[in-house]
Amino acid sequence: MAVGTYLLARAVERPLSALIRRTRLVGAGQLDDLPEHPSRGSSEIAAAAAAFDDVVGNLRLLEGKVRALASCAFDDPVLDQQLPGPLGEELARSVRVLSGSIHDRSELQDRLAHQATHDGLTGLPNRVAAIESLANRIARGRRRGHLVAVAFIDLDGFTRINDTYGHDAGDAVLRCVADRLGEASRDVDVVARLGGDEYLVVFEEVSDVHAALTAARRIAERVAEPIRHGGRTLRVGASIGLAFAQDGADEPLELLAKAEIAVHRARLADEPVALFDEAQQEALRRRTAIEAALRDELAAGGPNLELHYQPIIRAADQSLRGFEALIRWSGPDGALIPPAEFIGVAEASPLVVQLDRWVLTTALAQLAAWHRHPALAHVDLSVNVSGRHVLSRDFAPHVRDALASVDVSPERLIIEVTETVLLDDLIVAVENLEEVRAMGIRVAVDDFGTGYTSLAHLRRLPMDELKIDRSFLSDLGQPQNRDLVRTVNELARHVGVPTVAEGIETAEQYAILREIGCDDVQGYLFGRPMPAADTAGWWTRHQAAVRDDDGVPAPTASR
Repeated sequence: MAVGTYLLARAVERPLSALIRRTRLVGAGQLDDLPEHPSRGSSEIAAAAAAFDDVVGNLRLLEGKVRALASCAFDDPVLDQQLPGPLGEELARSVRVLSGSIHDRSELQDRLAHQATHDGLTGLPNRVAAIESLANRIARGRRRGHLVAVAFIDLDGFTRINDTYGHDAGDAVLRCVADRLGEASRDVDVVARLGGDEYLVVFEEVSDVHAALTAARRIAERVAEPIRHGGRTLRVGASIGLAFAQDGADEPLELLAKAEIAVHRARLADEPVALFDEAQQEALRRRTAIEAALRDELAAGGPNLELHYQPIIRAADQSLRGFEALIRWSGPDGALIPPAEFIGVAEASPLVVQLDRWVLTTALAQLAAWHRHPALAHVDLSVNVSGRHVLSRDFAPHVRDALASVDVSPERLIIEVTETVLLDDLIVAVENLEEVRAMGIRVAVDDFGTGYTSLAHLRRLPMDELKIDRSFLSDLGQPQNRDLVRTVNELARHVGVPTVAEGIETAEQYAILREIGCDDVQGYLFGRPMPAADTAGWWTRHQAAVRDDDGVPAPTASR
């Protein structure tokens, strides 16, 4: 009896102990390598062990779901397996909510990572990503001995579109240019938007400089194609600077700076593409210094800016018709900066609008002072304005504000605009200049003959005066040159406007122009640009000289 009882106890104790060990391991979170159930045991223990195996299986399934969620493996089949009963249903719902939340969070992280390295408007890599890609390609070029080329692309005419048609049109242009850069580049090239209207293309494994130049010119041609938006045809150009990293000799920012310098060289040469040149770097430093000094000058109200005034004379009798205002500037060191130098810098930036406003306000104040002078009360005044200003929305309001600040008849003011500016965007130029003419102000087309105005365009130009460019007068003794000036003069007669011939330096030029029939003349023969304080004295001397020399003055001495 005792032996039987002992054997029965051993038969129950052994599987029960194994079950307890398995329970403790599961309780400790160890679901792997659980000991096997003994093959023998009572039916009750076998049922308990089977039930326990079900619990372990469910826990393993739950563990698999947790691992899938933790690794964001949302397509893992384990997530579709459901535990039994109400708990399984609740767990399945929780898994769905949790997996959705994790998925949304993962997508958000991906979007934020993309936004941090990509331009939101065009979808191109941004400056940060572009510099990183450039660094990688320079390093690869260093290892493999490949030539890496960087093309810095700056759009021409984009600011005018933004100012004239609004930011919606500007954004459309930026997106279109981004698409075109992608189309004109190879798959291995990097295309990025650096900001504003500046883009970057990195050419990896370029065979030689000629291949990079060819690729850059192809890009310039593609960008320059017309863009249709909102029923309008919009046009921008591209100035492209190229710099090269041979065997990884440059750092990314240094290479980028060189390519940007080459952009300025392209603009100065009026070419779509230019290569980096060390000499150009010094010129750029000079331009940058001038721009910074001019910005400070305008912010201070222009204490070192001054207007000089060159007379405009009636050709028939040498009476004084008026003056043209010409700006002069003494830089921070007191030295006179050539107008061609600082005006060119201003015209390449928004500073030129501020400069125009200063000139308009100052010139009109001087015109008002002349009108209180007995000898000069009859004069009019011509003021040059930049193309950027004429084609902006603020042009007419700026002119109106300047005119409102003085007691001057609007008819005494003449706005001079170069022919090439008008042809840049004839529709906008005509609209803005007609608004100015409606105030009573006259408009003169300056440097006529340097552009490509057709007769049809000439009829549409909003002008009250045509100024013949000085380049036509260099050799009036030649019959063909004289006939050309005569043709321009007759063309002006055809559209009903008077002419002014610029750059008269000799009595022979003056005599020929009188014979041709030019209305007014201007040049060193009659008077150089002078400070306002000298104008009355000059006029007195000029009148005396005309009387003494029987109508033909001697050239004025240089100041």
